[in-house]
Amino acid sequence: SRSLMCGGVSDKLTALNYDLTMRVYLSLLLFIFTSGFSFGQSGELPTSAFDQFNLGVQYEKGFGVSTNYEFAAVWYAKAAGQGNANAQNNLGAMYEYGRGVVENDTTAVKWYTKAAEQGNKAAQNNLGFMYATGKGVIANKVKAYMWWNLAILNGSADAKNKQPSISKRMTKEQIAKAHDLSEQCLANSYKDC
Repeated sequence: SRSLMCGGVSDKLTALNYDLTMRVYLSLLLFIFTSGFSFGQSGELPTSAFDQFNLGVQYEKGFGVSTNYEFAAVWYAKAAGQGNANAQNNLGAMYEYGRGVVENDTTAVKWYTKAAEQGNKAAQNNLGFMYATGKGVIANKVKAYMWWNLAILNGSADAKNKQPSISKRMTKEQIAKAHDLSEQCLANSYKDC
């Protein structure tokens, strides 16, 4: 969606995110070339979305390297840009919690949506929460229920635990609408939900 704030807060956040990303990326390159760090046998940087995602996980969790959220965000962004749903979900979480990037719930929703549209149950669960709480989107109980319903259908135990909290505050008509939207979303392969 387009921002209505030309030259305003949205543009400043975009510029700040770009500046931060470039600083982190340049720091990462400097680290790689000065430390002797190598990835795999060839010493080349990973180019596959899968390997980039895994390197992001390593930096986020500190597996074999020091925990570094900025590096994790850079690698998740690379993999997310190639369409890796797990990286898109994790990048959404980085933005939601301000880990390695400037906290931005709207950007978190963007990445969660990209992953949820690929059937990623964690992202669908996260979108349910964002709609339930109004983080990065206008609060919408029907949408929250719908995303949690889809996540449950994909096996998310977390969504199954969260969904009753919102259903208690919904009418029967709202719940029926959420179920209809879930069916439409499934029929459209999670697009335009």
